[in-house]
Amino acid sequence: MTPRVPERLPPLGTPDATIEEDWQSASAAIIGAPASAAATSAGAAVVTGAAKSEAVAHSAEPAIRSAGGTFRSLKVRNYRLYFTGNLISQTGTWMNRVAQDWLVLQLTNDDPVALGIATALQFGPTLLLSLFAGTVADRYDKRRLLIWLQVILGSVGVALGLLATLHVAQIWHVYLACVLVGVAASFDGPVRQAFVMEIVGQREVTNAVALNSMGFNGARIVGPAVAGVLISMINSGPVMMVAGFGYVGVIVGLAMMRPAELVPARKVVRAKGQMREGLHYVAKRRDLLLVMMLLFLVATFGMNFQLTLAIMVKIVFHRDASSYGLLTTTLAVGALLGALVSARRQNAPRQRLLIGSALAFGLVEVALGFSSSYLMLSLLLVPQGIFMLVFTNAANAAVQLTTQSSMRGRVMGIYTLAFLGGTPFVSPLLGVLAEQFGGGAPLVLGGVVSVLAAIVLGTWIARLHHVRVEIRVHPVPHVHLANPLAPDEERVSESLAHSVQTIAGSARRTVRPAAKGMLRAGRMVRRGGRRPRGSGRGR
Repeated sequence: MTPRVPERLPPLGTPDATIEEDWQSASAAIIGAPASAAATSAGAAVVTGAAKSEAVAHSAEPAIRSAGGTFRSLKVRNYRLYFTGNLISQTGTWMNRVAQDWLVLQLTNDDPVALGIATALQFGPTLLLSLFAGTVADRYDKRRLLIWLQVILGSVGVALGLLATLHVAQIWHVYLACVLVGVAASFDGPVRQAFVMEIVGQREVTNAVALNSMGFNGARIVGPAVAGVLISMINSGPVMMVAGFGYVGVIVGLAMMRPAELVPARKVVRAKGQMREGLHYVAKRRDLLLVMMLLFLVATFGMNFQLTLAIMVKIVFHRDASSYGLLTTTLAVGALLGALVSARRQNAPRQRLLIGSALAFGLVEVALGFSSSYLMLSLLLVPQGIFMLVFTNAANAAVQLTTQSSMRGRVMGIYTLAFLGGTPFVSPLLGVLAEQFGGGAPLVLGGVVSVLAAIVLGTWIARLHHVRVEIRVHPVPHVHLANPLAPDEERVSESLAHSVQTIAGSARRTVRPAAKGMLRAGRMVRRGGRRPRGSGRGR
């Protein structure tokens, strides 16, 4: 009798040969379809000595008493330290970004070209160094790497802030700082993302990734607001110094971790061709290639909100910078809710969640492009932020959970490269598109590309796994994915509609308490502090 493939992904101690020889077993695990008999036999391969040692290492995964809960990863002590320090440093990062941009404008008499050069110098190194950074992450201790990277990032911020405070800063100082920060950040991204798995283990990596996104977007809301107030009070230099010292939080958190409670991946010995090996690994794994392709298209064309929202505010609605800031905050609120929704997930994400969230993201973005009022645009940014975070978190977790541990750093380097994609090159084209066809055209283009990418790649998956689409009316009208390989496995062929309904239900449960609180606060404001009826009686 052919054994059934377990619905949950196998532990990271699974033989590496199983993952490398048959990518379909990993892909089918995410989709929920059973693997073929060949994949099953491959899964029974003899564990090599290296794989045995890795299995022993992963058997020491941090134990989490309760399987449920949105914040369950915080039960791991090392992750609590990491999350707390990361939240402080990310708030400082957003403060520094605002203060640095303001300093550039101060030094150049409001020259937008200089601001564009500073942005390119800061984010350009990531495109050039991501693959090499992933290789470094596989070779060395990730915790120590992160400590030194935080030292560099914090020192640069403090130094530039000190120069600005002493009124000796020049524009080339800012450009140099941008290059140094860009180089350090290009290593920080792959190392940080691969390190999450070592902190919480495979079981809770989906929840940990979602909480990281929640912290990032929370800092994205608080950081710029705090920076704006402080800049008006003490100028940009001291703000950058304060933000630079914020990296001390991460350094202390990393230093206080207990190495014995980590789940370290097997380090890779330095050798020639390791970057090519990482590219070849992704190229022969169609499930990873699917995620990378979808992420590249959606991120490159659809996630340019720093440009598209500014165009909508300035060209379409003729509003000021404060209106742009409000839209950015609204998007961040939606992203924060999306991170909470993702954190509720108990199981590994499946490819239908990737396709469904990318499709929903694209449809909402098209609606954004056709928004006829500023209020409509603001309201639509909330679900847009939710679908954006659900998609990116699912992509991140899917890549990490199905990647061989010794290749994870290099694969996450490729992931970072795909996420940034061609954004620096496409952004100028979007500006031309807005100039020729209107401010909403870039949003419409990004939405159409995201929808087409989701449909084409979703169709490819369906044909690859012999999945057929059926329209069913019971128990509710929905699109049903029927898999002939597992006719009795009802959970294998759940509908895309069910995935969207699950997201919407989680979002509703998350938003409802906050909405009730806002309504109560609004009623209190409208009463203007008047005493409620009957107050003072009966004394």
